[in-house]
Amino acid sequence: MSIGVGVYDDAVGFYATSTWLAVPFTKERWDTSGFHSVASNTSRLTVPAGQAGQYAIAGHFGWDNNNTGDRGIAIRLNGGDFIAVLMKKAKQGDTDALSIATVYNLAVGDYVELMVEQESGGSLACETAGKWTQEFRMTLL
Repeated sequence: MSIGVGVYDDAVGFYATSTWLAVPFTKERWDTSGFHSVASNTSRLTVPAGQAGQYAIAGHFGWDNNNTGDRGIAIRLNGGDFIAVLMKKAKQGDTDALSIATVYNLAVGDYVELMVEQESGGSLACETAGKWTQEFRMTLL
């Protein structure tokens, strides 16, 4: 069995323009060792005691239809540096879905967050549908 965590949130949230924001996750698909809490710091996946090592980290986020500006997704380490970033122009006439992944060495107590940013000029909703939604996961390699 793999050691790690997979979280998601299927509620529609609204995100302000031109600001990187951490995505909250209120539901878990799996959590083998207490990496995540649905009650506090819900945006964080934290390495528990005895689980330091190299992790595959991945996230997905969908934006509602809006043709203006850029969309961004990133993985942030310990509330500071981004360890992976993807930016793209908004898609004309359709929703924008972004996925990101990286491999990174994490120590006990390190945490990662899925960050998103949009530049539509106003608040923009996230897109949720079926079995894909806002997702974030990490697995010890």
